[in-house]
Amino acid sequence: IDNAGTITLNRCRLNQNYANAGSSSGGGLNNSGSATLNGCLVDYNKCTMQGGGLENGYTAGNTNVLTATNSTVVFNTQAYSVATVGGAGMCFRSGSGYLTNCTIAYNDNTLGGTASSAGLQCLDAAVRVYVKNSLISFNKISGNYAYLVSGWSADAYPDYAANITDNGGNIFGKYYNIDRKST
Repeated sequence: IDNAGTITLNRCRLNQNYANAGSSSGGGLNNSGSATLNGCLVDYNKCTMQGGGLENGYTAGNTNVLTATNSTVVFNTQAYSVATVGGAGMCFRSGSGYLTNCTIAYNDNTLGGTASSAGLQCLDAAVRVYVKNSLISFNKISGNYAYLVSGWSADAYPDYAANITDNGGNIFGKYYNIDRKST
């Protein structure tokens, strides 16, 4: 799905989609508008750049919003070995995100490249993602280039310190640079 407007998905499954040449990000959903997922399963999607499962793509002014509640993002793949890639589960290139009661797990950056996260990746200083009561763990960076990212976060990695805010009740696997709020 390539969303540039407003979309609400309730109790749906985004499954086995592939974003390749042209729009090579957001295998399940590429959002440049306003997207809401309620009780959705996003699984077994693939892309060649960012966001195997979901991508909040680049928009001028960082106005796009992705909200997910009671949703699961699992077994998605990002498979490209160059450029700034990452977030096999979810990638935020701009805008904001609100994740509540979500699971982001078992996603894989299969070629590594310059990827620093397979679960949740933020690529711009203006991006803000607020996470509450969620599990982000068991994601991996594998393949020929895995050694290049040794020690980097496989689960959650904001490129800038304020990108991801932990609003409490979360379980993070391997993460880096998350604003841990006490709630």
